[in-house]
Amino acid sequence: MLTLKKNFLKEYGIAVVAYTGTEKDVKQVIKARDEEKRLAVQKLEEYALNREALKGLRSKLKRLADIGKPAAASVASYDAAATSTTPYHPGMMNIAEECQRILLKILIIEDALQIINKGINCEHYSDILIMRHVDGYSMERITEKLGYSSRQAIYNQYNKALAKFAKALGL
Repeated sequence: MLTLKKNFLKEYGIAVVAYTGTEKDVKQVIKARDEEKRLAVQKLEEYALNREALKGLRSKLKRLADIGKPAAASVASYDAAATSTTPYHPGMMNIAEECQRILLKILIIEDALQIINKGINCEHYSDILIMRHVDGYSMERITEKLGYSSRQAIYNQYNKALAKFAKALGL
């Protein structure tokens, strides 16, 4: 019985993995890779939701800031300023902290998307993933927009991009 071995071959800057071993070993490797891709898709979907949430929170923060702005200068407003009233809504700090937390998650995904575009024939990887999982385009529409000759070509690029994205995130 052969054992599972990884043989890394550097060719054109791409690591190629060859597996030898039992059928069960190979199926475990495939299952692990599928799980990595599923988690990568989940991260992209969370990214899309976080972008929308951040827009909403920023809008809410702006509305609260507008409501809490001090009035035009007058004797009455100077008297009010001398009291212990705060010029802004108390909930603004919580919203600002939530914005920072979401922004950090967004930046991690955007960094990974920048990383996957580096390499030979990788220039459209992040575009494909964004169009598919953030913008909601079909594979046919992505094929048209990026000028690929066939749907199969875009599926191949999509699978490579997803695998590389999962690796960039450390999944």
